[in-house]
Amino acid sequence: MRVWISSVDPPELTPRLIDLLAEGGVFCPHLHVPIQAGNDAVLDRMGRKYTASEAADALLSVRERLPDVSLGTDLITGFPGETDDEFASGIDFVQRIGFSYLHVFPYSRRSSTSAAKRWKELPDAVVHERARSARRVDRDLRRTYEDRFIGATASVLFEDGRDAKTGLLKGYSDNYLPIACDADDRFTGRIVPVRITGRAGKRLRGQLAARRT
Repeated sequence: MRVWISSVDPPELTPRLIDLLAEGGVFCPHLHVPIQAGNDAVLDRMGRKYTASEAADALLSVRERLPDVSLGTDLITGFPGETDDEFASGIDFVQRIGFSYLHVFPYSRRSSTSAAKRWKELPDAVVHERARSARRVDRDLRRTYEDRFIGATASVLFEDGRDAKTGLLKGYSDNYLPIACDADDRFTGRIVPVRITGRAGKRLRGQLAARRT
């Protein structure tokens, strides 16, 4: 069994949680921390209970203890009132932290939120252009993080079936690297050591490091 932890706010990144990840076992070196914005003014409008600096301190403490940890986040672009400078500041924040990936969401009005009533909504074109810009950053961050592990051996859980284009067996390493491997179906549902050799489209490509029956 493997446990990947997600939906953890920065104040919840306690020393005990970091210790659990460092100890290994069923807890994998992966955290999804949905900060939603990397600028203090935007965080305040969202009603978040932390500043960008506090989030950075918490995230970097994880990175210091676990250098290879996968750190993902959510980013909302075009929140009401967001200026060009605030958006740029948020992008600078995610690049400085060095997230492994971003989930990017263009702001959309909800009847349950007061944001649109309190601050001016941005034009849809601006909201979606900022989302496209953030997704380009996401692609760069993913590539930078994943390419660090080419040549390394990872412990991969094959659970996703086969890639439609390559026919390779799909799985994820303990630090959430998407990996495709030329392996038999009998490895599905098993954790297997895989040597990462390069890329196969949006995934890393690997070969079995040891054959097991």
